[in-house]
Amino acid sequence: MKIKINLKTIFYRAYLTLLALIAVYAISGIVLFKSVIETINNPASFQVTGDLKSDITVVEFLNYSCQFCKAIHPTVKELLEVRKDIRYIARPIPFESDPSTRLTKIAMAAGLQGKFWEMHNAILENPNVFIDDAFIEETSILYDIDYAKLSEDIESDEVKKLIKENEEAIANSGVEYIPSFMVGTKIYLMGEELPTLTDLIEMVNEAAQ
Repeated sequence: MKIKINLKTIFYRAYLTLLALIAVYAISGIVLFKSVIETINNPASFQVTGDLKSDITVVEFLNYSCQFCKAIHPTVKELLEVRKDIRYIARPIPFESDPSTRLTKIAMAAGLQGKFWEMHNAILENPNVFIDDAFIEETSILYDIDYAKLSEDIESDEVKKLIKENEEAIANSGVEYIPSFMVGTKIYLMGEELPTLTDLIEMVNEAAQ
């Protein structure tokens, strides 16, 4: 008995199967992408400021030993004053074997006491790369931070976990340079010249469109 093979039917079914696989792959990719963005945009609550309900989230990846990060900081503060409608996230990233590792731990430990922004601003506004313990202790006294607890929390598992989350966030974003900004799904790398307040506002406006 001869079996008739309908090649058109076989190819058509194969085509439909291929389309289905492509659709599944695309949907999986979208879900994964949204999941990655969600992770980047949702750090420890103390790293978030501004309008917490805003649809515009600005994430800054920075380093506490980076002079460029220190130089751009006043402009970032201006942006937050001018654009109170944005949700701003600071993601400090330490570099191995430099002072930023210790400073990142200090900022995160201050965050456990609800004083992240006070310590974050103090570190970035200090022009020195090497910031001694005396300055950290003075800052702690100024902002009513328990310095003894801060010193203890620096090496805590909670602080290590928070830093790891920041490192994973920048790895997932694909950002390779610091400082960088992520607004929505777009990455903004800083050039050789410091961005002006107008530049940062345009960055936000572009994301809002």
